[in-house]
Amino acid sequence: MIDQLFKWIWKFLDVIFYVLGLGSVVYGAFLIGKIVGYLALGGVLLLTGWFIDHLPAQS
Repeated sequence: MIDQLFKWIWKFLDVIFYVLGLGSVVYGAFLIGKIVGYLALGGVLLLTGWFIDHLPAQS
């Protein structure tokens, strides 16, 4: 039971850190410039979409 709790907490933290990390990258890109920010945002969205499609297929 404790192992399942730690696995659930670890998955939750993975998602939170993923969102915070990519949000920081996009925010930093917007500080450089508007065009760079939009390019970074597009790249992050493409990467996230790819992860959503391909990671469950590997499980």
